[in-house]
Amino acid sequence: MSQVSRIALRKTSIPTLLQDVENVLELAEILPLLRSGQLILIKPNLVTDIQDYIDRGANTSLDILDALLQILSDFHAKVEIVESETGSSAKGRRLAYAWQRMGLEPLAVHYQARLVNLSETPRVTVPFTGKGLSGLDLPQRLFDADLILNIPKIKTHKYAVLTCSMKNLFGLVPEPRRIIYHRWLHQTLCDLALLLQPRMVTLVDGLTGMEGNGPLYGTPVEMNLLVAGKNCVAVDRTVCEIIGVSPHQVPYLRLAEKEPSLSVGNIELAGDPIEHCLRPFKPVEFNLYRLFEKKLMETPLVHVITSGWFQRHVSSHLAGLTHRLRGGGYSWYLEESPNGTPSCQEENKI
Repeated sequence: MSQVSRIALRKTSIPTLLQDVENVLELAEILPLLRSGQLILIKPNLVTDIQDYIDRGANTSLDILDALLQILSDFHAKVEIVESETGSSAKGRRLAYAWQRMGLEPLAVHYQARLVNLSETPRVTVPFTGKGLSGLDLPQRLFDADLILNIPKIKTHKYAVLTCSMKNLFGLVPEPRRIIYHRWLHQTLCDLALLLQPRMVTLVDGLTGMEGNGPLYGTPVEMNLLVAGKNCVAVDRTVCEIIGVSPHQVPYLRLAEKEPSLSVGNIELAGDPIEHCLRPFKPVEFNLYRLFEKKLMETPLVHVITSGWFQRHVSSHLAGLTHRLRGGGYSWYLEESPNGTPSCQEENKI
């Protein structure tokens, strides 16, 4: 008998969100996995700390997290919302600012959940047997948890084609400059999925997706959709169908097909008909500069150009030009004021 992966779909709205989240988790056979007293890690997609991008839906929705935390509170679970830092000392996303600007701190207090910066927690070296990295330092917390709830967005991605369930795992790598692993990105995503899949489930935040120049500077897409499943590969393959992307276009999904432990088998859909959920996305448009940058990130030079010294003394002086060539970029944090807020958060973008 062939394996079956059940994926649940539910169109939703803010007034019915709590009921719909509970329903989609039940349809995906995730609710029975929840137990009293479990340590549950919630991994949202917190890609930005810039208010404008947060307001446009680049990060996992606070409404989704609110509904999920309310459901978990009924099980008296120990909940930690986890994410890692991104960037160097010179520029990048600062996790504390993302929490603050999203309003995540009072929400966590209300539900007695902890906000955890994985870049500041103990690590353990985990060997990989794939053809990419030989291993990674990963947070010990991942192995202490009873269950990992992966809460990605649906977005196009300039390096990975699609960012959803599997791509969201990259944010569990505690090294802030994890872009240095991009030449092994797709194999690393596969290795992380192999490692975590036995204790991981996925609830996709499809309230607002992003097409075009994702995962940060693209066009918001109102989808009002929830997707849930226990197999992260099956979730991503279903999302590919929804947004009109062939799974064979996504390198990490091609690699996952070769791994028996990530086998999807037959996908069984539950909930709303997929025909009611379809919304083709525009792909990332690559100009010559973006193609050059993509190739550059896959070479050893990435160690130099993403270093704090290089970004502070070289890249910062080219910020305006690079911003125009690329079509958007992260904010700079060259200095911080005494109260801990960035002194040039919005002025200089690359």
